[in-house]
Amino acid sequence: MTSLVAKRPAAGRVGRLGASALALVVLLLLAFAHLGLGARDVPLATLVEALMAYNPEQFEHFIIREMRLPRLLIALVVGAALAVAGALMQG
Repeated sequence: MTSLVAKRPAAGRVGRLGASALALVVLLLLAFAHLGLGARDVPLATLVEALMAYNPEQFEHFIIREMRLPRLLIALVVGAALAVAGALMQG
């Protein structure tokens, strides 16, 4: 009976770790969707190219790097700040 009790906390940690990993994957997918979708949709290949090899002469690269990426980063920072504030208020 003690061996079952010892295994439960490890299973709980694995479950939390799996849930955190799943949340991170969903966050990354939604971030790529945010960068690619908008008034002017950008193909995935162009999105990756704009992030890896920025060419300021291409308008789609400009849209991604100068408009959508800063907005995404600000949204992530504000969301994290609100999460920390909520955790602190709960005690």
